[in-house]
Amino acid sequence: MKIAPLGNWPGEYSWPVGNWPVVRRCDDRSRDLIEDQAVGLKLAFIGSIKDEILQTEELAAELVTFMNKNYPGVLESKYNVEEDADPYGMIARIAESRHCLVRGNELDTEKASVLLMDDFRNGRLGRLTLEYPDAY
Repeated sequence: MKIAPLGNWPGEYSWPVGNWPVVRRCDDRSRDLIEDQAVGLKLAFIGSIKDEILQTEELAAELVTFMNKNYPGVLESKYNVEEDADPYGMIARIAESRHCLVRGNELDTEKASVLLMDDFRNGRLGRLTLEYPDAY
């Protein structure tokens, strides 16, 4: 589990994003916003929370779950893979499709996760929205 080091600064808080804690310096208003895990995940998806303090593979798994629920078929058509209910299985299929390999011809799911997040953030998965008016 990656956790940013704590300092003795005023305004430094810890809150969870997904299943892992994140420590960031922020004011009270930002902290209250991110206490909602759905908001924290969306901020992490778009890159507002530094990737260095997040576990990319877990974040990509959350993105796969979100994409399968809200945009079925997008990942399958982009990466030419079959749908998989398990998000980590889908990341492994993406790694296989993009030829992300490490020594010994094992799949590099970390690299595939980085590629997936990069494709999402740069709009290569299409025009997508993370929020809908009905949610509010």
